[in-house]
Amino acid sequence: MATARIEVISPADVLKSLPLTIEQRTSPTSAAIAGAFIAVAAALLLAPFGVLAAHAAVDPAAVFATLRNPATALQLGIGLLFGLAFVAVPLRKLLRGTLQPRRIVVSRHTVSAGNGDAGMEAVWSEPLASYEGVAHHIRTSLSGAQHEIVLVHARASRTIVLATADRISQPQVAALAALLNVAQVPARQLYERKRAQPSNRPRAMELKAA
Repeated sequence: MATARIEVISPADVLKSLPLTIEQRTSPTSAAIAGAFIAVAAALLLAPFGVLAAHAAVDPAAVFATLRNPATALQLGIGLLFGLAFVAVPLRKLLRGTLQPRRIVVSRHTVSAGNGDAGMEAVWSEPLASYEGVAHHIRTSLSGAQHEIVLVHARASRTIVLATADRISQPQVAALAALLNVAQVPARQLYERKRAQPSNRPRAMELKAA
């Protein structure tokens, strides 16, 4: 999914009951920012074709004469296809993240992810036992520090943020570890993955500071 998601966790008291249902959806603000970047990229990549179209409107014979050259026509065609693909792929991802939520369900034995609302289309499923444990991670940015409880997997793409807050205490981390029956692991394990965790991590339901 795209930049800065908003994540809603149900039930409300994530420390006391299973299953946990985590819904990830791109926030409107993030979608607007990403859309603006895509629009700028599209304008830069497709500008030469706009110039060519404008020239064709003024002097179509000259443009058609140029396009009769197979090499030139092939280069223009490849360039157009590349530009459209470069724009279409991130745009499709952005629209999917905005319009179609990703739902992650953590039960007593499995962690599964799917796309859609009520009728969830399965994407992947993992035994809860395959997770290394939960980590108390502090993410810093220009806006300040954000605490996270993260369910850590050897594959970074299946590592999940379970909750975030301005402050999370150690008893809260321990309670969630006990609920899931997993170990507590150091946050440094998040940086030991073969592939870095995506920067567009979801924001989870805020926990009240203990």
